[in-house]
Amino acid sequence: MSRRLIAHVDVQLEAFLGDARMTVAELAALKAESIVRLDAPINGLVELRLNGSIVAHGELVAVDENFGIRITGVAQWPD
Repeated sequence: MSRRLIAHVDVQLEAFLGDARMTVAELAALKAESIVRLDAPINGLVELRLNGSIVAHGELVAVDENFGIRITGVAQWPD
């Protein structure tokens, strides 16, 4: 399939910083100001995913008053 055919299709990327495991009781106990510890280091890579598939890796950066991701690697397009 030619990439030109789909070049203008909008997609939504998800950024994943890490995972957390907890029991249902711990989940039910969450409230405002609770902290959920992720298994990722503070300077760890962020995964960009499209439909659950990793399409790129990057670093979390500040962009004005928002977060952004500086891309450090991109997955290869399938043949």
